[in-house]
Amino acid sequence: AAMKRKIPLEYNLLGMAERRCYPRREFFEEVARRGAEVIIGCDAHEPERMANKGELKTAYRELEKLGVNVVETMKLLDPFIGIR
Repeated sequence: AAMKRKIPLEYNLLGMAERRCYPRREFFEEVARRGAEVIIGCDAHEPERMANKGELKTAYRELEKLGVNVVETMKLLDPFIGIR
């Protein structure tokens, strides 16, 4: 559904850094196989993570190993598409 709507999936820095149950490697292996786009993000209550070069480098390295298509920006869509 995300690919159909051209919405990238999120690789979450907080989950990665704190070794939570996400992001799951198996999920992103499937993402790579299907060719979906991924954007690196963080929880809104800790936006400073996006400035942590070490965490970003680790995330990019992991996604590159998996062959994931990482995008730097995403186009904002009309929030009412599909709701009307």
